[in-house]
Amino acid sequence: MSSCRIAIQPGVLPKKSVLFVLIARDEETIRSERVEIRFKTGTLSQVQKLEVWIPYYLALENTDEARSKTEELIKLLPEASSPYSYMASVLEAAGDLAGAKENVLKAINLFGQHVAGEDPPFLYLEQLQRIQEKIAAKK
Repeated sequence: MSSCRIAIQPGVLPKKSVLFVLIARDEETIRSERVEIRFKTGTLSQVQKLEVWIPYYLALENTDEARSKTEELIKLLPEASSPYSYMASVLEAAGDLAGAKENVLKAINLFGQHVAGEDPPFLYLEQLQRIQEKIAAKK
C-alpha cells in the first residue's frame, strides 16, 4: 500500500483546481466540489526525480545530500537555468551566500536560452533579492 500526503495552504488555489499526481498504480481520481486529484500510472524521469529529492533534502536540512542531487541535475542539464537556481537554494541553506548569488545570477543569465518550460524568471529575481538582503544584513 502506498500513501501520498498533499498540503495546500488555504486561499492558494483558485475556486476550482485540478491537481495531477504521478504514481505507479492504476489511474484513480478523487473529487470534491473544489478540487480534483487525478492519479495516473507513470514513471518520473531522472530530472524529475532529482527535482523532487532536492527540496526534500533541503526540508530535512541535509544540505550535503541536496548539493549532491543538485550537482547531478547540473550534469544532466548544464545549459538550463533551473539547476543553478536549485544550487543557489542549497548554498543559501548552507550559508554560502556568495555562492548562492553567483548561481542565481547564472540561472537568470541562462533563462530562456536553451530549455523551454523553465520556471518563470521572476522566481529567480525574488531569489536574488532574498539572497542580496541576507548579504546586506551580514555587513
